[in-house]
Amino acid sequence: MTSIRINAGGGAIGIYGADAYYSGGESASSNAPVDGKGVYYPANQEVYQTERYGIFTYSFTNLTPNAIYSVKLHFNEHFWNSVGKRKFNVVINDTQVLWDYDIFSQAGGINKAIAEEFVMTSDARGQIVVDFTPGAADQPSVSGFEINQGTRPHNNMLLGCFPGVANINDIESWLGKKHAVQVMFTSWDPNNKEHTFTTMKQIWDSGSVPMVTWEVFTDDKNRYAPANIDALIANGSYDSYLNDWAETMKSFLAGPGGVYGDTDDRRVYLRFAHEMNGDWYPWSASYKNSQNTPTDYINMWQHVWTVFKNKGIDSNHLQWLWTPMNADVGNPLHKAESYWPGDTYVDWVGIDAYNWGTGPSWSNWTPPVALLDDMINRVSGYGKPIAIPEWGTTSDNYSSNNVGAKGQWIVEMFDYLSVKPQIKMLCYFNIDKETDWAIFGGGRGDSTYTVGSIVHQVYSIYKARVGADYIIPGDTSPQRITDARFKGL
Repeated sequence: MTSIRINAGGGAIGIYGADAYYSGGESASSNAPVDGKGVYYPANQEVYQTERYGIFTYSFTNLTPNAIYSVKLHFNEHFWNSVGKRKFNVVINDTQVLWDYDIFSQAGGINKAIAEEFVMTSDARGQIVVDFTPGAADQPSVSGFEINQGTRPHNNMLLGCFPGVANINDIESWLGKKHAVQVMFTSWDPNNKEHTFTTMKQIWDSGSVPMVTWEVFTDDKNRYAPANIDALIANGSYDSYLNDWAETMKSFLAGPGGVYGDTDDRRVYLRFAHEMNGDWYPWSASYKNSQNTPTDYINMWQHVWTVFKNKGIDSNHLQWLWTPMNADVGNPLHKAESYWPGDTYVDWVGIDAYNWGTGPSWSNWTPPVALLDDMINRVSGYGKPIAIPEWGTTSDNYSSNNVGAKGQWIVEMFDYLSVKPQIKMLCYFNIDKETDWAIFGGGRGDSTYTVGSIVHQVYSIYKARVGADYIIPGDTSPQRITDARFKGL
């Protein structure tokens, strides 16, 4: 048998068979509608409306002995309406895979589906045994199973990060892997130019390709730009600055030898005027008192791109990233698509996405699928490789700092994106800024890593996921990454 699907606690529905293979526990059901947006390839609604609960074991037999299987567990909390009321453990073939698992916490509420998937090996008798035992509260519960021989193929993704205040060498020492891409930020303030290109060189010399987030603040200290900045740039008002910056960029791309087009050339990702579909940046048409329109933004982008093109800077050296936020925000609301500069002017599409948890009044704990699936589906139609240039999660989970929930969220993020073939790059936002985003050197972690006399808080599960072969590192070769990977091919 190569595939088993079971509706735990219920009868056959769709491709899911009636409950079987179990010993112990009891069944229960609910008629309440279940939100399935938190699951990639969710089960039928009816699967999440049933459960087996208590102390129980599922013994799946007649599998190929000593073969690799993916084991997907479907959950829904339909009884408790708050965090911490149900915490349980799951062991598969004597390997613990979930500790004090809280369905409500991880799914983001009552009657919200969540799934966890694991790669396991059947035993010598062709069995996969899944044990559910109590943890810190109440009894275990599960709604469904999918067991499939083999694993879905993973797409290769470039490893990137914004290191924040941490030392990139310390992060890479902990990971045992170099970053292919390092994210940095700069503005249109001429006073920042020297520091910008110095930072770019440091990133390149460390073995990574710089991703330059070029924010359209003409006064960086005050985070200011004129209300009509997009139109001003589009009509050439900043061309003196722009031409100088583009020429300096070409010199940087030419490498230490100073000859553009030879073997020591450098590469850069340019992430210009990002998160335009929000209302927090002055280049957005939804920004307070903005005089910009999405058309102004498009004209600005095309003008800046043309200046670089006229300098002879090509896509072998410079890749342009157009990066909306994962959700459209603002009043008036302008969707990401209204800012699209056109196929000729964009090489990559980026999507920034954060799980803000339950700290802000406007936010909920949001599984990766619910956070990203809509925007990924919307921008995939452009036919460009997709990067996640900024991503992170807080531990702020229902009035507590739950490092376990944060770690599990990171697992789900990797598992979700690794089977999205259009996703070619992941860059973690490693800094405790608005909340505790950091996975290295921040205020919290699930373990520690010591460099010299400094003990860093770290998230070990992030390191474990980054260690996979499909997460592509950088190196010290002349080009850092291959031509195809630079272009997301």
